[in-house]
Amino acid sequence: MKKLIGVLPGVVAVLLSLNVGASELIPLNVGEVLIPTGDKELWTFTGATKDCAIKSVYGTGVSLRHYAKTGTGSFTMSRHFQDLDCTGFDDFIFYFNNAHEKVNVTVTLETDAGQRKSAVAGVSASEYVSWTELAVPLEGAESISSISITIAFEKEGLAGGGLMVHGLMLRNTQEFAAFRKHWERFSELKWDGLLQPESFEPKFKLSYGLFFNDADVEEYRSKYRESYESRRASLEDSPAPEFFIDNAMYAGGGTRQYLCERYTEAFGGPYGLPDTGNYLAFSALVAQDKGLMQMAARYALTIASFGSWNDCTMRDIVGGGVWPAFAPSGVALSLAFTLDCAGEMLTPQGRNYVLKALMLKGVGPITYSMWARGFAWHSNQGMVFLRGKMASLLVFDKVWPRVDPIVQNTKAEADECMNNIFRPDGSYMESYTYMAYTISCTAPLYEMYACMSGKKVADVLPENLSRSGAFADVVCSTNRHPDRAIITFGQASSWRMMHPFRAAFMAAAVPDSMWVNLYNRISEAEIGKSYPDANMGLGIRLQKLNALAVAGEEAKPQPLVVLKDSGLVSSTRYLDGQPVKIVMVGDAIGVGKKHYDVGSFVLEFAGDTFAMDMPVFSGIYAEAQYHNMLVAVTAEGRLTNSLYFTDGRLYSNADKRNSQRPEATGDEKTFSGRINPSASWEAENLQKWIRTIESPTPDVVRIIDEYQLGSSAQGVAFIWITYLPVEVKGDRVLITGEYGGRAELTIPPGCEVEIEKCDPGASVIAGMALPKGHQCSRIIIRKDGEANAEGRLEVEVRLSYKEGEQAPPAP
Repeated sequence: MKKLIGVLPGVVAVLLSLNVGASELIPLNVGEVLIPTGDKELWTFTGATKDCAIKSVYGTGVSLRHYAKTGTGSFTMSRHFQDLDCTGFDDFIFYFNNAHEKVNVTVTLETDAGQRKSAVAGVSASEYVSWTELAVPLEGAESISSISITIAFEKEGLAGGGLMVHGLMLRNTQEFAAFRKHWERFSELKWDGLLQPESFEPKFKLSYGLFFNDADVEEYRSKYRESYESRRASLEDSPAPEFFIDNAMYAGGGTRQYLCERYTEAFGGPYGLPDTGNYLAFSALVAQDKGLMQMAARYALTIASFGSWNDCTMRDIVGGGVWPAFAPSGVALSLAFTLDCAGEMLTPQGRNYVLKALMLKGVGPITYSMWARGFAWHSNQGMVFLRGKMASLLVFDKVWPRVDPIVQNTKAEADECMNNIFRPDGSYMESYTYMAYTISCTAPLYEMYACMSGKKVADVLPENLSRSGAFADVVCSTNRHPDRAIITFGQASSWRMMHPFRAAFMAAAVPDSMWVNLYNRISEAEIGKSYPDANMGLGIRLQKLNALAVAGEEAKPQPLVVLKDSGLVSSTRYLDGQPVKIVMVGDAIGVGKKHYDVGSFVLEFAGDTFAMDMPVFSGIYAEAQYHNMLVAVTAEGRLTNSLYFTDGRLYSNADKRNSQRPEATGDEKTFSGRINPSASWEAENLQKWIRTIESPTPDVVRIIDEYQLGSSAQGVAFIWITYLPVEVKGDRVLITGEYGGRAELTIPPGCEVEIEKCDPGASVIAGMALPKGHQCSRIIIRKDGEANAEGRLEVEVRLSYKEGEQAPPAP
């Protein structure tokens, strides 16, 4: 017998029959009900499933990773119900997140009133910005017997990375409109008793001093007041902040991968509120603008009034797993800073209202996430979460007794997290982009703690962070281009760490290292532009901290650095006064935010990057055949990849972590490195692959690959990626640098060479600071072979330099 699903204002009564019981259907709001996707075992998968890895995540969604080895591919996931009652609902909603390549999606429902179907084509990569919703009108149907979702991938390669099937939902459009109206009414709040009256005249003083003192503010006024006085005009056309009050924050600091279109469209997307609030508060403080300060105080009260600071309602509903505290931490940090700068405009009741929100919606969820999410202690998540907790506690410590021991404990927690992700040998144990984000979160935490403790920031930093100069030796580039100061191996973009805010903090943390060189490479114009708007107003403190670093002597890179913990090796030598740098990439960097490219290398010379690493972590250009690798060639002539599936699971180098670290020796003249990435490969492609890079003198680099083919392989291909001009001259390949350098590759006997142009996309272009639309070159040196045969391929590279000679413009 059917059970009625009644949706009443304020109450959601759900009764389902048989295998979908009342306890499984989750009320989301007055107009919407979730049908959890559940474990993958509840679904039937047909189609290209052998090339698809499927797993359940958080108990509310299914993560899909798909690799179409032969071009496009599709699969269907189906689930059957015994008369799932949809009476009272107008739409069935399928919502998902597509992280990377384009997909086409079709949803088919079998109902008591016939088949219902909707489709959407060409859903582009969302980069975890928001959900995509596909609505299927129910058109009077009263029950659903089955759901089929077909996902077709338009492009060969890793599609999804993964594609997240977040859930299924039933919607009553009329009741949802009432739900929206409910939250819109908050726009009428006037904050009586919480906001100071119009007659109040602020003194424009800090309330707590999180980042600096009143003397610092006066210094800031003398330099930047005129700039901040112009901020008020930007508010004239802006909606009142109260309009955005909602049941969840959807705010900055979160991953934003759970932002539903129905909210961003209905409410205008309030995820910028916290940053705008602290920006207005600091502007008001510097410009001594009463109107701006009152608006900033309204932002603080608005943010405090949200139902929660989680970035979607999924964080707060019944069920699910242990959610990370990205959004609560980011919101808490911004709100604490706003309260520090504009707290004068709040009454004592208003301040207490904000403090209560910091405790219940910030510190509470953050502490829960740290306690329950052990992963956070060994990744950058710990620092991301703890920055908001530290900001809140330091404010509490000024108004409530008994808080200081909790402050000290939180400082110890931060030290523990940092000493886990920075290792004793100087390694950072995640991708480089992750390091940039980590520093963005780390700097405010230690800056606040040092400032309010009356200490120097260098004296409060964890031990392993101060050893990261060795990591700087590896990642700091010799490239002369002003925006290519970082070597982009793995998930990395040069511009991320070159932000003055991050580079300045690292220069202060390790003042005798290459981090100082990185900071000094940033132009004075960029520093002057960035400091007034630096993250959380840290400009003054960072300028003071780095006065010594900027004035000091620049560091020289070590000739040889071997970071066993992260699996990285670098050699820096000189030829005719020009640097020759080689980086070998192992597999120990964690969190999965890396390429499928163990065994790749980077070669820099004379201010250019001759062999580059694609600075992306997913999509086809993250795969092995688009990096400086040796790959197997199939009988059809296709280049293989180290990515493969076994028993429905995705395998790659990351699954073999800690077993493929390069070994190296060398000095100012010689370099020798060796790595065995055999475990990265499916045995049918490559049974063995050992790479050796020998450089007896700086002008000669030999890449030697010893291999054994698998049963499906008919040869190998040596891959070299460059953004520089390339031409083939007989048995040589010439790469011409922009600053007088040349690299000449010798084509081994019995091999064929092909130069292929590739357009790696916007993220690679931005990461390498290349002109928009720039094409890179993929040099492919092929050598035939028989299945299971052993072989050896050696490519010799000769480097030369002619001072003052410039290369022709890149195509």
